[in-house]
Amino acid sequence: CDNYFTFCTNEIPSSSGAEGKKDRFKESLKRRASQSMRILGGATGRNNTNFAENEREASQKLCSLLEFARLRLLALGDLLLSENPIRLATLQRPLDTYNEWLPWSEIKKNQHESTNNAESESQNFTGNNFSIMDTLEVPCIMNSDWLRESFSSREAYETKYLELSQAIISLYQHAKRPRFTARLLTERAEIFALRKDFRSAVDILIKIVDSSSLRDQLWDRLYFWRLFRLACFQRMSCDSPTAYLRTLVRCFTPRLAVVTPPETRSLFQRDLEALVQEDSVKNCFLNISPLFETEIVVFPNNGNGSTYSQHPLGFLRRKLTKYTCFVGEKMNISVFIVSSLPKTITVDRLRLFLVTFENYEIAYRRSLKNISLGVNIIEEDAYRILTTDHSDGDIKIKPGRNQFMFEWIPMTVGQFAFASMDLKWSNAEFYHNSSTFRRPIQGVQVIPSVPTQAIELSPLFLMPGHEQEVRLSFSSNEDIVTRAKVNFHCSEGLTILIPGANSSDESSWCTSCEVDIEAIKPNSNKLIRTLVRSASISENHEEQRFIGVQSLSADAESFYHHHMYTKLALEENKEPKSRPMKTSLEARVNTLDRPALTVYDVKPVCLSETKVMVSIILHCNTPTPFFLNQWNISFPPPLSLEPEGDLNDGLFGNPIVVGEEIFFGFLCTRLMSDPFSDDISSIADSLKDFPTMDIVLQDDIGKTFHQVLPLDSMEEFYQKMKKEDEYARLNTVSARLSCSAQEGVVGAPVNFQFRVDVSNLRSLEQKILTPTSEKGMTEREGIVAKDKNGRPLILYSTLCNFGDWILSGKVQGTCTEKIEVDAASGKSFFTLDFVGIPTRSGLLANFPELELSFCSLSGNNKNSSSSDINSTSSATTFSREEENEGEEGGGKNNHIPQISVQCVYPDAFQSLSYTYHTALATPLTEFPSSQ
Repeated sequence: CDNYFTFCTNEIPSSSGAEGKKDRFKESLKRRASQSMRILGGATGRNNTNFAENEREASQKLCSLLEFARLRLLALGDLLLSENPIRLATLQRPLDTYNEWLPWSEIKKNQHESTNNAESESQNFTGNNFSIMDTLEVPCIMNSDWLRESFSSREAYETKYLELSQAIISLYQHAKRPRFTARLLTERAEIFALRKDFRSAVDILIKIVDSSSLRDQLWDRLYFWRLFRLACFQRMSCDSPTAYLRTLVRCFTPRLAVVTPPETRSLFQRDLEALVQEDSVKNCFLNISPLFETEIVVFPNNGNGSTYSQHPLGFLRRKLTKYTCFVGEKMNISVFIVSSLPKTITVDRLRLFLVTFENYEIAYRRSLKNISLGVNIIEEDAYRILTTDHSDGDIKIKPGRNQFMFEWIPMTVGQFAFASMDLKWSNAEFYHNSSTFRRPIQGVQVIPSVPTQAIELSPLFLMPGHEQEVRLSFSSNEDIVTRAKVNFHCSEGLTILIPGANSSDESSWCTSCEVDIEAIKPNSNKLIRTLVRSASISENHEEQRFIGVQSLSADAESFYHHHMYTKLALEENKEPKSRPMKTSLEARVNTLDRPALTVYDVKPVCLSETKVMVSIILHCNTPTPFFLNQWNISFPPPLSLEPEGDLNDGLFGNPIVVGEEIFFGFLCTRLMSDPFSDDISSIADSLKDFPTMDIVLQDDIGKTFHQVLPLDSMEEFYQKMKKEDEYARLNTVSARLSCSAQEGVVGAPVNFQFRVDVSNLRSLEQKILTPTSEKGMTEREGIVAKDKNGRPLILYSTLCNFGDWILSGKVQGTCTEKIEVDAASGKSFFTLDFVGIPTRSGLLANFPELELSFCSLSGNNKNSSSSDINSTSSATTFSREEENEGEEGGGKNNHIPQISVQCVYPDAFQSLSYTYHTALATPLTEFPSSQ
């Protein structure tokens, strides 16, 4: 540079003014050189400790100096050379663009000729330029060896210029000035192209094209120009069709389609179509993204709309859109390809790679060293490769948006990702890597299909207390069942026979067993037969009630394939072989929660003293119809079924269904007990044994079931008959006392009335009059007094033992003639009216009592009637005395029934004290005469 500056100063004309200007210029150069040296040495005026900042600042200063030197060298070339080759390289339109754009086939054919022409042209450029320099009167130029060597020839000039520009480019790169760097690199590439060194030119432009400075800053027109010049140089070199193919692919992005001239696009597509047919591009895999814009969209064909979820894919740190479908469900995958080519092309193949999540992660780990290029998916990684369906065999991609449909019917459960797409155009192959795009990766989660197979247990229910056959039917329906296993489980009270074992062997009965089932073809059945035994019903009345429902359950575990698996996986090999799916099936049969027939109601109706009609209503609980085969009923004493008492002959053989009620009627005879007998053992035994009804049912296949129905509802009726018998011996009557007022004054009379129910006593009288033996009749006739109608004479007496009342009126006498019969109820009763006077004040809770007894006669008056008795009082007294004598004499009159009276009294009577008395005094109307 110093020699150049000296040359420039010698060039200035010698004059007084020029001398002063030259001195000032020298001083300026010295100051700038001194400043640059201080910068390079780190001794700048600012105290900056950042070494990188200092280096960058020094590089910028040096770039300014060397840029000035480059410009001056370029100006010297214009002065000293007849034609400056650098100027030819920096023309607005390069010279080679004026030539005709030959097809790629002719470029290849003339490759050798072009090489020879390049060598001859290179020799023409090399010449002795000293003749040009000699014409200049510059004697001081020989003082600089660098300049003398630079202008020794045209090739030397170009070489020195390239060396200087390379130094400047290095400094620009260090100073972080990419645009200045790209400009000088482009200039160097054009110089190499003029020198026919197209490989060097291509290497330089590839660095510019690969950098993201132009592409990201939306300098589309400039970026296309760089690609265009790169394509020109690669055509001229003609040594790497693959590199030229990569460059052409970059020229058809949607952004560049706006700035690219239509003629240029057509020429590029013509070369592109020729390059893809080259044999040298067979093993070349190019990214599809510069040439086509692609998008993968999944449409599950489930009829309910697409079901999907979005979540990040952990190992790849990308968002995943995962759709859900069933095995055997048709999936429609659309691939949209946007082409910027000016003409329609026909490709040979379009494939979609479906990869499991596990293999996708393995491929990602394998591609970690060069992950910037995406996950490298090879054919071995793909679980399934989908191809587009074209009946004509041609896959045409038109300019603009194109849609290609893929169909997939999954046969395997799992999670899959559409990781890559493959497009083959003649010999060239293009791939789409989903991991390098900003759109979410499309995935599918395949879940097991709904099984169509089913198991069924029959019969629908089990009869408690019986041994029955059960049948399990395993139907595969549309599924392909590879194997299955059935587990039988019995609840408490049930046992099952191991299928195939002997029922007489008690060790073969268990509560659970397992049965294996082999492969079942579609629409086939497998039948398993065995026996189930239900626990017997206890004869104990309390244990006959069921605590819980007995049940037999069958749990089946089957492994199956979808019905299309044979066609797609085994016959057509469209789907890879996969493991079968697994499902669980369950069937259950219960014993009836209650017996087949239950007693709904039992109504005994007394038709007379000795005739009882028993009406029984049974309720059917069986879901299926049954037939009444036979029945039998037994009644404990004192009821006995009459010989013709079964009134249900019409029910034999009739079917009964669930919810139906069956009415039975039985006519019974009541055996009356002796009221004067102390033996009640037969009545006590009847309370231990309840009536039962035995019924035999028959199903539609002829199997019979025996059932014993206890008639518990008749317990109340038996208790009633027992009490009636006891009352017949106790001769109990009921009496109700009614009072005319709730309160009164001490000494004021109160009217009372006893209403006495003697219905039970009247039946006793009938039994007395009709004894069971002649001896008994003789004895009773001798001790019981009778009225004129021959009825036993009954005596009554009212008394008050607490002293709260003074009784008046007819408080004792005979009541036989007062007995009446109520027409509505048929009961016998009589009433007694008398008067009571309270003797003290306060709340009186004690009331008069009533006593009844039969009138007895002594041995001397056996044949006397009631008219022979002088008075009621004497008869009553006689009766009591005789009764007492009988008790003291060791039971002389123990055959006379005793009458017990059960009285019902009012709550209380309020007796008011006597506080004052009001009297009215009147004079006599007649006065005695005075004497």
